[in-house]
Amino acid sequence: MNSIEEEYAAAQDRAAWADLSHWGKIRFSGPDAVDFLQGLTTNDLRRLKPREGLVTCLLTPKGKLLADFELYHLEDGLLALALPQAARNLSGALAKLILLSDTRMQDITNEWNLFYLTGPKAALLLQTLFGPCGDLSPYRTRSIKWRGTDLFLIAHSRLSAQGKLVLSPAAKSEELQGRIQEAGEAMGLIKMRPETFNILRVEAGIPAYG
Repeated sequence: MNSIEEEYAAAQDRAAWADLSHWGKIRFSGPDAVDFLQGLTTNDLRRLKPREGLVTCLLTPKGKLLADFELYHLEDGLLALALPQAARNLSGALAKLILLSDTRMQDITNEWNLFYLTGPKAALLLQTLFGPCGDLSPYRTRSIKWRGTDLFLIAHSRLSAQGKLVLSPAAKSEELQGRIQEAGEAMGLIKMRPETFNILRVEAGIPAYG
């Protein structure tokens, strides 16, 4: 096993990846989804265009933080990504209010896996895996077909300007992980353990709810 120092160096100088599948993934769909969340979160969701994302928060009526999360406008709805405790607070609080809206909320955490790629060679790794990826400027998303399956690529710039997320159906997880490692071998790709990813998060000044 590589040391934390080796994993950290790969993230800075070459390429590194981490499995973030434990993050909460909540999908919102329906004609009222944007308006429903607009009235409850801290960012202006009406400016969110298809294939874009942003960071927002859910507060109590008195302003106490319940959850911070990223929200992405995918083709078939909105997708919230959050650390587990924040995701639980998010779904718990919204479940009490969503009955008044024509919005559907679905927890898809166990149905989709999430992988984080970072480092100077992360973009090259994505191109090697999937071909030209088009515009992946910060918080932009793109859907692609990979071996007959729909995947989503997300430019995740909170921790690093080079950070990318790959959202994959859980059924394809093992195959995709093997392909990531195989394609990245020549680039010096290393898989990061949670402790190393946490160092990158703290250095970037990103709080972890809870």
